[in-house]
Amino acid sequence: KEIKKRLETLNKEFSPQLSLFSEDKLEQFNEDKELLKHRLQYLQKEEKKELNRIDEKYNLEKLHIFPLGLLYLIPESMLEE
Repeated sequence: KEIKKRLETLNKEFSPQLSLFSEDKLEQFNEDKELLKHRLQYLQKEEKKELNRIDEKYNLEKLHIFPLGLLYLIPESMLEE
């Protein structure tokens, strides 16, 4: 989220001022911006991979169902006739 905000800010606020930069500074600015874009793409891919790993880890391959039986033992003295 922070990288997206940063890229939006760079595009909005610095566009009019770019003509004031020297060629070297402008080149560095563009490289930094491209690096942020690539970083954002990388993080988005990693997020998807991590979510898939979590899904795979907790995915139930087989559902095991066992019959359950209960047996109540009540003394005869407690039974009403």
